[in-house]
Amino acid sequence: MFENVWGARLFRSHELPEDFGWILRADQREWDHFIHSFDKLLSDNIDGAALDKAKVPKVNAKGDRLGTLNRLELFMTTNHVQAHSARWALKPMRDVRAARQKPAHALRSNVTDSTLVLKQRDILHDVNEILINIRQWLASHPQNRSWQEPWPDAKDYPL
Repeated sequence: MFENVWGARLFRSHELPEDFGWILRADQREWDHFIHSFDKLLSDNIDGAALDKAKVPKVNAKGDRLGTLNRLELFMTTNHVQAHSARWALKPMRDVRAARQKPAHALRSNVTDSTLVLKQRDILHDVNEILINIRQWLASHPQNRSWQEPWPDAKDYPL
């Protein structure tokens, strides 16, 4: 739907990475690998060139360079999404980004934690919910009136 309006895909790729999937061993190493792959699929996959086509600035009013999530939030707020709604919509993506940074900046031991599977389920649910909401918001654009749902019976994105 982003492509219908601005002529570029918001996400570079719509394919899941080969190694992306459920945690089989509930340990820190598997969790860190999942989070790393998930962040690549989400935040790292947002195409800055698509945001350029939508005329989203690369710097804020202070002159600070904006990352893709901040640019996406700015894009949303300048296109009739209230600031608190945009923050809510991007919070799960920011949570994944923050979780990815932890192992990148610290030495961690590989501990077993049975709650990691539940955390994975919850974060996948949260991201799925915001993707559905972003899709519904983009569907409200006048240029998307003729858009047809490719999976009309689907209630969730196939993550």
